[in-house]
Amino acid sequence: MSTHKNLIKFIGYSYNRTYDNLPKGWKVLIESENLVDNLSGFSAVAFINENTKQIIIANKGAAFDFNDLKGIYQDIHLWVDIYNKNIPMQFTNGVIPFIKALQANLLNGGSGYVYINIGHSSGSILSDLSTLYLKKMGYDSCSITYENPGSKPILEHYAKALGLSVQKLKDGYIAINAEVTLLNTMHDHHGTVARLASNYEEGASLLSFLGIVLKDIGAATNIVYGVYNIYASVGKQLKDKAHKTKNNTDNSINKSEIIKLVLPRVAEVGDKTIEFEKAYYLHKFDNIVQMIEECGEGDPDRDCHLPNLLILPDENYYV
Repeated sequence: MSTHKNLIKFIGYSYNRTYDNLPKGWKVLIESENLVDNLSGFSAVAFINENTKQIIIANKGAAFDFNDLKGIYQDIHLWVDIYNKNIPMQFTNGVIPFIKALQANLLNGGSGYVYINIGHSSGSILSDLSTLYLKKMGYDSCSITYENPGSKPILEHYAKALGLSVQKLKDGYIAINAEVTLLNTMHDHHGTVARLASNYEEGASLLSFLGIVLKDIGAATNIVYGVYNIYASVGKQLKDKAHKTKNNTDNSINKSEIIKLVLPRVAEVGDKTIEFEKAYYLHKFDNIVQMIEECGEGDPDRDCHLPNLLILPDENYYV
């Protein structure tokens, strides 16, 4: 079993908050819900292993739970911050107080511990920022993320505020992403990026099937447009010769222009529909877990050059 098959289970705990099958030697240190003023929507769980002197901070990604309208607003706000390359409010108002709170629970503020920050989706950005923050404080820290949208411009922004050079701190940042999609290439990446073998099947979902249908319709309408354009051109020439009124000629041109603008766009809409559905499918946490589980023993990126400070045994890790 690869290290990532073990490591990603900690992110699963941040989503479902059930700890019945924690790895040997690990226990929950603090949850984000323990913070008194956690109003940003930040959600994470910190785990501690006192034997190996390690702390794992598992950052939950945006869930978009439609039963929680406030949570949806907070998730959208986080993604808007990421898209605009801003340091997210969830980091400044959530992550930093969370780290301070967990260190307050430790002897000497957790001195001597290694911090392993992990995250999925938007939680990846918080994980990368947390690592930079902890490195600034002098702690050994790394960030292992899954379906990272790309954190480089945001890290550069934060590093500048801290008086650091992010280019000199590339070690210990690893993104494990699905194949290239619009969601995991929103920005440039910092550190190492490994790609998982895709399990996506085009046409398997209703939305993807609709995209294929639109592409086919688009291809057909391109032919229709070509025929109509010839017809309109010939018709216009005949009308001009017959000295038809200007209004009639303009009507013919307007119809042609409408077809030219609308019909060929159908195929483009189909392509975009498939592109979006594929990105969403591959981005989901459950599918990332499945792709990691399906990684073969011969996969060269299976353990993705994990930093030496990460100590997670491959075998017999779970009781």
